Formats: sequence, structure tokens, C-alpha cells
Amino acid sequence: MSAAVIGSTARGPVLTLVVGEAGVGKTRLVTEVSRRGESAGALVITGGCVPLGAGTVPFAPIREAMRDLA
Repeated sequence: MSAAVIGSTARGPVLTLVVGEAGVGKTRLVTEVSRRGESAGALVITGGCVPLGAGTVPFAPIREAMRDLA
């Protein structure tokens, strides 16, 4: 994940997807890396999604992240 922070400030935008089982520390990881990126001057936006069984909400993580920009 540190490569995402370095890349975002050195080469332009970076998209990082974090997936894993419940309870493995995804939220903590994203929070810490986001904090470091913001400290380095990067614009950090995040979005998440939850499993909805068979249904999905199209572009849910992207829509959530874009709300932060408004």
C-alpha cells in the first residue's frame, strides 16, 4: 500500500482496491494509508461496498467516493 501513496504524489492518480474477509483489517489499512497520503499532500477519496447477496449496486464504491468530492 505504501506504493499507492508514493505513486499518487509522484506519477498522478492511483486506484487501489482492497478486498478480504471480514475482520482482517481492511478498514484500518485504508485509514492508515489514507492518513499518510493526505499528510504527503495527496487528495485521498475512498468508497466501500457491502455484499447484498445476489444483487449489487452499480459502481457503489465509486459513487461513494465521488460524494466526498462534492
